[in-house]
Amino acid sequence: MVIRTTRRLSTIMLCFFYSFTALAQVIENDYPVVGKPLPEFRLINVHHYGDKTFDPRSLKGKWIILDFWNKACVSCVHSFPKVNKLQEEFKDRVQFLLVGQNDKKYNWNIEQVFERYRKTLDLNLASAYDSVLFSRFKIQGVPHVIIIDPAGIVYAVTFGSELTQQNIQLLISNQHPKFKRNDFEFISSRILESTIWKYGMENSNDENDFLYRSILSKNKGEVMTGTWMIDQNVSQGFYHVERATLGQLYCLAYFGQANWGRRDLYFTHWKYPILAMKDSSLFQFDYSKNSGFYNYSISIPKDVATKERLMQMMQRDLKNYFGYEVMEETRLMPYWKLTAVKEMDRLATKSKEYQAEVGPSGVSAKRIAPENILDFIELYDKDKKMPFIDATNLSYIDINFSAAMTELDDVRKALRKQGLLLEESKKEMIVLVISGSKSIY
Repeated sequence: MVIRTTRRLSTIMLCFFYSFTALAQVIENDYPVVGKPLPEFRLINVHHYGDKTFDPRSLKGKWIILDFWNKACVSCVHSFPKVNKLQEEFKDRVQFLLVGQNDKKYNWNIEQVFERYRKTLDLNLASAYDSVLFSRFKIQGVPHVIIIDPAGIVYAVTFGSELTQQNIQLLISNQHPKFKRNDFEFISSRILESTIWKYGMENSNDENDFLYRSILSKNKGEVMTGTWMIDQNVSQGFYHVERATLGQLYCLAYFGQANWGRRDLYFTHWKYPILAMKDSSLFQFDYSKNSGFYNYSISIPKDVATKERLMQMMQRDLKNYFGYEVMEETRLMPYWKLTAVKEMDRLATKSKEYQAEVGPSGVSAKRIAPENILDFIELYDKDKKMPFIDATNLSYIDINFSAAMTELDDVRKALRKQGLLLEESKKEMIVLVISGSKSIY
């Protein structure tokens, strides 16, 4: 995605997972419906396909998988190597097509972005670009995948995470795998059915129904709701979160939050618990299978509610639920350190106003803080294991580089040409060490 803004970079993160288009009038009921024929369309100017046009009707007898994406979707860009591998493995039975959203306002250079990744990652994927199809098919969030069977019937409208080797193998073997639904009406209904209402934390008719209560359940596909800060609703005496990993629950109980950014515990606390145990299966999670996620809620009287009290009670809950021992320790942990390797005056900004264009293929910015550049590098980082910390001693710089942002080695090479060095280093940080055997629940 390309971002042009004069506001703080933190304000733009809200737009990274959803995009909207008004380039074409939506045709009523003219969008893919499972079990019905795919609405007719024809794409032109198709790349890396062997033909300049793409018409699904010409591929009868072959499975078709349309993978819709745009520059705002980091997970879409991350998925390119996976989709490429699936295309190579199933090329005789399945045709994948990446469909990029090429509206002029937000995705004006999406073709160049993909070409950067195609060359860097040696991709061999057919690609086309059409924002009108996005509007016609009511695609409001990406990744968005449409699977069409060899007879031209829509088999599934689903998520990119559902594109696994196992699912595709079952598909072509006629074993009828089930895919998660990703149509607009279904997602809206799932949000309304969020488990927070089942827990009755806010809609009790009688405040004396209960004084203390906590509930833990396995997530069964409910969407993520709640917050990653335990004191968000402390004045009301409750906390809740859905679709959290066990590691995140422990961070909430002992650090007061999970998924923290650069303004919070970033420089002092390690985000992932260290598991000192033989069997860590309860901490494993898989987004594609929706496994390893939990829903948790706690409620206490408002007059005694504090952040510390909620944390203490959550710690006791986790001990009762799982039986693990937990220690907070200070350890030397790895991180990515950004330093300046050339003259300070060469890097220092010469601009009076902040400007930035940032996307999956690079950064062009004036009067930008080095830590804000690291914000974007971390956003596209696939591993998400180590923090990125600025040690340049520069307030603002001007910078312009091209790189496949999901490939850290490519980013590091580009930064080096700009006079910046991104290297692995170590510093003392507070970590959670979890040990013992899991309990049976």
